[in-house]
Amino acid sequence: MANVSVNEELTVKMNLDAVKELLTGISCDVKVMEESSSFVKCSLNTDFKSNGNNIVKLITFSESVEWNLHISGTPIKLEDIHISSTFQADRRGVDIVVSAARRVNLCEGVSVTNNIVMTRFHVLENISIDGQNRRILRSKLCKGVIPFNCLHNTCIKCQSMTLFKPRESEKENKQAPQNEAKTREKTPEKPLLSPTQEKIRELIPGATDEMVELILNQANNARKDSRGRRWTQGMVTVCLQWYCRSPQSYEQFRSSNFLILPSKSTLIQYKNRVQNCTGFDDKVFDDKVFDWMLQEVKRRNLPDSAFTGGIIIDEMAIQVDIQICKNNDVIELSGFVDIGEEGNITNSFKKGKNERVLGTHALQFVFLGTNGFRFPFAHFISDGMQAPELYPLFWESVDRLRMYGFNAVYTCMEGVQCSRTFMHINTSAEKQFTTDCPCNFGKLVFTMDSKHVFKNSK
Repeated sequence: MANVSVNEELTVKMNLDAVKELLTGISCDVKVMEESSSFVKCSLNTDFKSNGNNIVKLITFSESVEWNLHISGTPIKLEDIHISSTFQADRRGVDIVVSAARRVNLCEGVSVTNNIVMTRFHVLENISIDGQNRRILRSKLCKGVIPFNCLHNTCIKCQSMTLFKPRESEKENKQAPQNEAKTREKTPEKPLLSPTQEKIRELIPGATDEMVELILNQANNARKDSRGRRWTQGMVTVCLQWYCRSPQSYEQFRSSNFLILPSKSTLIQYKNRVQNCTGFDDKVFDDKVFDWMLQEVKRRNLPDSAFTGGIIIDEMAIQVDIQICKNNDVIELSGFVDIGEEGNITNSFKKGKNERVLGTHALQFVFLGTNGFRFPFAHFISDGMQAPELYPLFWESVDRLRMYGFNAVYTCMEGVQCSRTFMHINTSAEKQFTTDCPCNFGKLVFTMDSKHVFKNSK
């Protein structure tokens, strides 16, 4: 009996040694990660990334001539995807196992669109497949893989647990019979005379278009409930600008009942529709949203001097807190440190780990034209900006402004240690606080905010 057990142990050892030798020469993407007297583990790389992390398939060959598969630490039940868990300890058997593991398709979830409803049973992920980035919703019951005979790249759990909003045409078709029945029951009433622009101009000769729009808004919303009032774009724009400048004065005038104005919650909903992303928001420099900067200059009929100015760098302390932002039906968390892709990677290298830290300061870049035109175009969240982190952000902002016709000839910063170090990196007293700009091959002047310096000197 002793001889039998010894022979079995030798056979198992010979099988695992043969598996290890076969794995080392089978393919360049297969690497042996761990081995012992009872198992051999190897990794298989994929082109799938989730939230910036590479998804790796881990294959374990055990002494009982069985193998199992783990994907990102999650065990996969091979019988659910119709794969045998046994193998032969030869080249053909190992090739079959590696080929089967390579052909196991990963679930790609459901792409986030405007008609997708996110619930508490979903998880939001940013995935990358062959270099293409997408935002998806994944069910919490998702196993991460799909069967070989599946026609879609999404598992059944993610498909069945995803809800879609009904389209406007479907809503109208459902409400049409109900509305027809209600109209039959109601007795016909005389239609109220609605004010028109022609009538208002007859009553008030010389009235401007803005005055006519204001009167129409008041007449249309005077007899409506507060939840059923509708406002024109011009009315919402003026009220939103007023509220952003002084919420207290807006609420005080609104409560005086001289005019019917949009409520605070309505203005906040319009304000939150604009996504304020950290970093250089591509929407600011996008042809479709040129009103943000370039069209703003043209709308005001500003001279060409508005395209020449400087970059104001301002850092302020903020309250350390996590904010929950809702973008359509997707809920995101904000308030973490984000100083650009290069800065985030550098911080990970310095700390030796990849972690999310709550921000304590907000760094803002503002373009100030020589004629007084002011436009904030980027902001970052940090836990105390350092000069090496500020260096690439500053020159990238100069380059992006130059691409769309805005020429930065100076920069103004606070007199803190970070700003002084950043100035010494770029210039010196011998250069009279100027440096050669690599974007337009001209001179760029570095200055300090005199008010901030005098305030700190006291």
